[in-house]
Amino acid sequence: MLKHANVIAFGSAKQNALVRHLNSRLYFQYNRGLTGFLSNEKLSIEQTYGQQIGTAQLLRSPYNQKKGLLVVTGANSQATYLASTQVNYQRNIAQYSGDAIVVDPDNNHFGYRFKKNKLIDTQVNVKQTLIRNSQLLVYLGVALGIILLVLLALLLLLGKHGRLRRRKRGGRHA
Repeated sequence: MLKHANVIAFGSAKQNALVRHLNSRLYFQYNRGLTGFLSNEKLSIEQTYGQQIGTAQLLRSPYNQKKGLLVVTGANSQATYLASTQVNYQRNIAQYSGDAIVVDPDNNHFGYRFKKNKLIDTQVNVKQTLIRNSQLLVYLGVALGIILLVLLALLLLLGKHGRLRRRKRGGRHA
């Protein structure tokens, strides 16, 4: 089932076995006791702060590289709820451009980018880009056609007036 679908894992590592299993793949990982988050290259987390924050982390599914896995988690139920408030409406999600969100009890929320290549299926993205830019491609094609017509007309005019033929000096070959 996890192989053929995008998955949302919700809850703390103590409550949810899937979150506990995915801990080593998370951008914000739990400490050994699963009581809070550890610091990483993007954020230095003090121990008590790590016990209060919630995170929403978008990963590639370990079961299928073309599927996504959203992990909404926190050290306790309140922290998990805080994280869920950032992904409950499209307008909230639109605030973030990264693949991880951290929310604290003071409603400070921060987005982070960890993945270098954010595309899951590059073929789909190429098709979407071509569809999005189809009008631009039509304009470029028309512009190229006009340039070719102007060059052809110029060559024909030069040929008609004899500018393309080499002139002989003095009428003889040397």
